Amino acid sequence: MAVNLDVIFKPEKLKMNAKNEAFLVLKFTNADNERIFWCETDVSVKHPLSLAFDKELELGRTRVGILKPNKIAEKKVRIYTRPNNYPGTYSLNITAYIYDEEGVISERLERKAEVECIEICE
Repeated sequence: MAVNLDVIFKPEKLKMNAKNEAFLVLKFTNADNERIFWCETDVSVKHPLSLAFDKELELGRTRVGILKPNKIAEKKVRIYTRPNNYPGTYSLNITAYIYDEEGVISERLERKAEVECIEICE
């Protein structure tokens, strides 16, 4: 595989019973010395997570762009919650499409990611 995908959450944990706004950071690394790729991803979430701040949106697509040889590209996707979220672990599915110079899908990467929701005592 010429392209690697890492998934990072910022912040790493969500707060219980609060509206949360977090970033899902998609970090693409091109390990190929010569080839250029184009990347885009589908992100799928389940309630209480959403991809929109004002409604429930479970599926979205984002374009990462051109990934040059031996370079890294990052894309941030905002993740939201409603104030009625409970402690637990919430899952997300990420499908990345890596296109080569001909516009053909060279690789398809699938990742499952989890973000934890915790109770904050103040």
